Amino acid sequence: MVALTRQLDPSRKVTVGLFPARERFVKEWEHWDDHDTFLNAEPAEMAFHCDVVSWNYTENMFAPDHARCPQLMFIASESACNIGLGDRPPSWTEIDTDYVIGHYHGSAYDYLGESAKPKKGGGRALIDLSGWVTPLGRYYQSCYSDAPLVHLMVTETDEAQGARFNNRGGSRWDWYPLVDHWNWGDRKEAKVTTFTNAEEVELVLNGKSVGRQRLADCRGRIMNWELPYEPGTLTALARNNGQLVAEHTLTTPGEPVELRLTPSTPELIADGLDVLCVEAARLDAEGILVPGCGKKVTFEVEGPAVNAGVASGDVVSDELWQGDTRSTWNGRCILLVRAGRSSGEVVVTAKAEGQSPARCALRATAP
Repeated sequence: MVALTRQLDPSRKVTVGLFPARERFVKEWEHWDDHDTFLNAEPAEMAFHCDVVSWNYTENMFAPDHARCPQLMFIASESACNIGLGDRPPSWTEIDTDYVIGHYHGSAYDYLGESAKPKKGGGRALIDLSGWVTPLGRYYQSCYSDAPLVHLMVTETDEAQGARFNNRGGSRWDWYPLVDHWNWGDRKEAKVTTFTNAEEVELVLNGKSVGRQRLADCRGRIMNWELPYEPGTLTALARNNGQLVAEHTLTTPGEPVELRLTPSTPELIADGLDVLCVEAARLDAEGILVPGCGKKVTFEVEGPAVNAGVASGDVVSDELWQGDTRSTWNGRCILLVRAGRSSGEVVVTAKAEGQSPARCALRATAP
């Protein structure tokens, strides 16, 4: 197969995503009690037929294999969270980018299928079905972004909402039930997580510091806090060498009073195929996102375009993907608009009970 591939395309290197097993099919999950049997096993036989060795789910073997075989190049061809999987830390903390030349997470973008009922998708991606960055995606950003960043997340306590974070069939894919809002009613305490690539983070609650942590002291780059919940403003201040380099704030919202429509782009190409996304978000009087779920939004499209579908990040929802109505998930849902074959103005209207309608104007232009 390698020879045929090189014959068909001699310009590129050859690789194959290898099953997570070592030489003679030694598998990690069969050797937790004698883990050295797995760790000391040689690379799988097929690895030595490739130009680039692509390991699936065995990122902990990059370092020993690099030491054994420094001539090899590596890619993390499929990886997962690994939370609760033996003593493995999050997989991306096992990757040294000095000699691992790529990293693929399974999956980067959520998709329908390959899930356990009642889910419609895995729900463990870096970007959910509606295009929003997930808590896991924020974590990845903190591991790989060149720009300084910090992002606040809070552990979900509502059982119905937390159930959507249940694993999709094994601890390898588990992740924590986190959301990025500060609206917890009569809750007394909050468990907060900050994702950052800065040296130090300080939390400030309603103008008062509640502590500092250094990233170097946090296993797996996961920075956890426990603090009293008070409505108001929670801010994470990220510093390098004592200098502020990034910050992120969560503010308790008021009651929802309006919808905001945000198109991914203001123009469509009138070729009958082009599609754009319009996000509908529930806002309070100050323009702060109100994070409630299950609030129905009804869409209408006028002009030379059609409603091509509706969605949210809720992988448990039984709502139809094609329809005029969709319930919000963490305060948002989306409409997909597909162009017709005529130019002109396209107007999208969204309505929700108790809130004033929202409209946005788009433009369909000739190819």
